[in-house]
Amino acid sequence: MENVFVLNPEDASQTEAFPAAMADVHIDCIMNSHTMATFLPPLSRERIIEYHASKAKEIRSGVYSIIAEWVPVDSSNPPSDDVVIWKDRELAGFVMLHRTPSETGPFRAYVEKLLVSSRFRKRGVARRVMAKLEDEARRTDSWALMLDTTVGSGAEFVYPKLGYIMVGVIPEYGLSPKDNKTLEDEIKVLLQGFATEKWIVLSLMNVVLRLLDVLMIS
Repeated sequence: MENVFVLNPEDASQTEAFPAAMADVHIDCIMNSHTMATFLPPLSRERIIEYHASKAKEIRSGVYSIIAEWVPVDSSNPPSDDVVIWKDRELAGFVMLHRTPSETGPFRAYVEKLLVSSRFRKRGVARRVMAKLEDEARRTDSWALMLDTTVGSGAEFVYPKLGYIMVGVIPEYGLSPKDNKTLEDEIKVLLQGFATEKWIVLSLMNVVLRLLDVLMIS
């Protein structure tokens, strides 16, 4: 069994286990890393489970795909008793692919909720689930992927390594879970287009502009 795979809505064991496990990773990221991800403390686990269950229901319609990495439980470093275990595995991280219903942009899709458990950081989880997401995007002809992330977050440095480029900053985008009132004004919107020449050109232009900035500063 592969560790990284796309959730199968026809597998009852997956649809039952995934929402709660995803909610726990979601909560972990908000509380331990102050990730800005929809919810603010105090967090309701039940509400976040319902959130993920609603996304799982949209898989059948083709609106969402959920990609997750489940790793075998390590007996030398077992999870806490409250961690959701599925087939002797625990959830290391996940990401969602949200396809737009737009008739003018059927090729667009959004990368949402790339979240990795604090137990599995810096082990390549984000890279692996994103690679699987891009495979899924290609399969459905979604070649323009868009997302946003907070400047200064760990994810800000992950996406460029995966070939994504910054296309803009939105100031005062959302409230920080650190104190529920500070406005995070440093949201980067990134985009990757693959399999088309125009996005390759755009990426090269971005590299040239950054080099020019460096030369001007030096």
